Amino acid sequence: MEKNGSRVTTGVILIVLGLIFLGERQHLVPAIDLGRLWPLILIILGLGRFLAKTEDGKHRGGIWLMFIGGLFLLHTFGIFTIHQSWPLFIVAGGLSILFGRRRGARGTGDTQ
Repeated sequence: MEKNGSRVTTGVILIVLGLIFLGERQHLVPAIDLGRLWPLILIILGLGRFLAKTEDGKHRGGIWLMFIGGLFLLHTFGIFTIHQSWPLFIVAGGLSILFGRRRGARGTGDTQ
């Protein structure tokens, strides 16, 4: 299951990139500076990871990739610099602890 989700995400990324380049070559879309949009790769990978669920129906993660990609995207466009945003990592860490995956207690002596 994990491999199929990864293949779908990779396939969609390649299709979208190919269509963007084709549109640029045919002058259907304005030229895009991909050097400034590279953080979208992190966001898309994080979203793909988040949407891919495990066998028990839980999300696999990806929130951190989307978070970091979003910060880099804001930094790239000069909206919010990395230097200004470091406190968000503390906030995100706290949210991750509060709302993150809850793992069962191991080693509690239950041997059923």
